[in-house]
Amino acid sequence: MTYKPTQANDVRVLAPGTRFQVLTPSNSTALPTWVRALHISAAGNLVFRNTSSGSDVSLGAVPAGTLYPYAPQFLGASTTATVVGVGSTQEY
Repeated sequence: MTYKPTQANDVRVLAPGTRFQVLTPSNSTALPTWVRALHISAAGNLVFRNTSSGSDVSLGAVPAGTLYPYAPQFLGASTTATVVGVGSTQEY
């Protein structure tokens, strides 16, 4: 399935998450398209690919319990945080 970033006015973006999965960082394997938020379950650095510009964003020392409403295409291999993808059961 082709990666499609979600639109802010899409009801699936606003609905509560119903699917959760620990994500494996990789610079070459795209995240599942259903991921629409990132939950940090163990503190560490977070690196992800900005889908609009294609550049990497790096956030250092992200505390556990943080929820980012981001839907990146890739979770960088240099990510040290444990990251759980939050989304819906329907891919879009």
